[in-house]
Amino acid sequence: KKVCGAMRRPSCSLLLLLLRHSSGQIDDEPDSLPSAMAPARSATSCMYTSKGVVFDLGGMLRTDHDFTGTTPGGYTYRFNVCGGTVKVCNGQQGPASKWRGTKCNNLGDLGTQEISLLKPSEPRKGLKLSYRDGDICKKQVNGEMEIASRQVTYELECDMGQAVGTLKHIEETSMCEYTITFASQHACPVGTRKSHGWLFVTFVLLTAFLYLGVGGAVKWYKFGMRGAEAVPNIELWREVPGLVRDGITFSAAGARKGYHLANEKFLNGRLPSLGQ
Repeated sequence: KKVCGAMRRPSCSLLLLLLRHSSGQIDDEPDSLPSAMAPARSATSCMYTSKGVVFDLGGMLRTDHDFTGTTPGGYTYRFNVCGGTVKVCNGQQGPASKWRGTKCNNLGDLGTQEISLLKPSEPRKGLKLSYRDGDICKKQVNGEMEIASRQVTYELECDMGQAVGTLKHIEETSMCEYTITFASQHACPVGTRKSHGWLFVTFVLLTAFLYLGVGGAVKWYKFGMRGAEAVPNIELWREVPGLVRDGITFSAAGARKGYHLANEKFLNGRLPSLGQ
C-alpha cells in the first residue's frame, strides 16, 4: 500500500492522479460514483465475550437510517454498528462513510472487523470496534506522499441512559484514520441492563428490606421485642388501615357532594323558573 515511498514526487503525483480517476473514489475533492439506498446487512458479529463477560450490540444496528454527524469542514459522516450503512457509498457497503454532496468514501471494510474491550481492566466501560481497508487516501510519511487505506475505530461507551445509542464525537485522528465515539446501553455487558422501571422497583425493595431488617434488629436485640412488636414503627402501621379507610370515605363523600352540586346546577339552568 505504500506506493510512493521509493518514487520521486512528479511520478508519485501522476500515480495519485491516475488512481483517483480510475477508481471512482474520492479523497476530499475527487469524483465518486452515485450513491444508492439499500437495506443494511448484518455482515459482522454483534456478540462478543471477554473473560466471561458477554456483550450484544445487536440493538445498535440501524435498518431505517444511519447514525449521522457533520464536521466543520463541510463533511457528513454516516455510521452503522453490526452492519453496513443504510446509504451505500460507491456501490459497496461499509461500516462508515464520509460524504460531501454526492461524493463519498468508505472508511473501512466490514470483513475486517475487530472487537476488543474499551478498557481491558474494566469490561463494563464498553467496547472498541475497528475496521480497516477502506477507500484509498493520501498521507505524508517522513515528508513523502504515500497511498494508504482508510480505517475507522468505534469507541462504544457503556451508558445505561442511552437506549439505542447516541453519536457523541467524530475525530479525524490522521489523514486516513477516524475515531467515532458512541454511548449506548448495548455497550454494557448483558445482564447489567435494566430499565428505569426495574431500577425503581429494585430501589424500593432494597429500601424496604433495610428499613425492616435494620429496624427490626434494633428492636429485637436492644429492646427484646418479639413478633409484631419488633416491626419498626408498629404503632404507625397499625393505624394505616384506619387512615386508608378514612381517606376513601372522605374522597367518596366529596365525590358524591360534587356530583349533586353539578347536577343541581345543570337542572336549574335547564328548567324554566316559576312565573314565566
